[in-house]
Amino acid sequence: MIKGNDVELGDTLGDAIVYEGVAKYPQRLKCATAAWQALQEVIANG
Repeated sequence: MIKGNDVELGDTLGDAIVYEGVAKYPQRLKCATAAWQALQEVIANG
C-alpha cells in the first residue's frame, strides 16, 4: 500500500490507512517506514 500497490483490507487497517498517501510522495517512503524497520531490528537483535 505504501509503495502504491492496491490492498483490499477494508476497515481492518484503521488509522494505518493514512499511509496510503505516502505512495504519492516516494521521497517520504523512508520516513514512513522508519518505525517498522526499527521494530524489526529490535526484534531480530533482542
